[in-house]
Amino acid sequence: MLGYFPIKSINDSLGVKKYIDLMQTVSGVHFSLFSLLSALIYARIVQPCSKRKAAGEVFPKLFEKCDFSLGQIYDGLEFTGCEYEKIIEIYNHQIRKFFNYDASCTYFDCTNFFFEIDREDGLRKKGPSKENRHDPIVGMGLLLDADQIPVGMKIYPGNESEKPVIRNIIQGLKQRNGISERTVQVADKGLNCAEIRRRVHLFKICEATAGNRKNMGAFRK
Repeated sequence: MLGYFPIKSINDSLGVKKYIDLMQTVSGVHFSLFSLLSALIYARIVQPCSKRKAAGEVFPKLFEKCDFSLGQIYDGLEFTGCEYEKIIEIYNHQIRKFFNYDASCTYFDCTNFFFEIDREDGLRKKGPSKENRHDPIVGMGLLLDADQIPVGMKIYPGNESEKPVIRNIIQGLKQRNGISERTVQVADKGLNCAEIRRRVHLFKICEATAGNRKNMGAFRK
């Protein structure tokens, strides 16, 4: 399985490892978190599957030695889940040294994921699922640049309606990534509420009458 080598070359050249290693010093994790994350990325590229199957069937076929146990994978994912925003910032910072994001226009969309668990916890809560299931879910907001390259993401409890939190999530992601240009909200029927339609209508009026974007700054934030 050598199909991941181009991605591996890019990942190695970004110089992210030293920053992930520094983060790991306070985690209590006693294996290379960067190596684990890299192996999970490569496994996802060559054969998307569950983490259990990746550990047992895909890792042994990778070019590098990947002898992580399933328990280590779960431990690494737990740490990554708690620190995902910092890890994304590290990658974005290093990526900008080699590649430029096109932030002239950004796109934002939401989705949710269900978990086959019996009890809710602080994050996984029962809410409106896109699969119409009754399992606990988490919501995820994703911000993309003009070329549809991911710039940032935000995870939020599944019992929070997407409608009132969208504006705060967009503002937070844009501030965190230094983006001030307009953002296009991708909305399906569930998100296409009266408030969002009103804002879209106001945007069209401003764009038609102002002739420039200076008067729409407050609306776009």
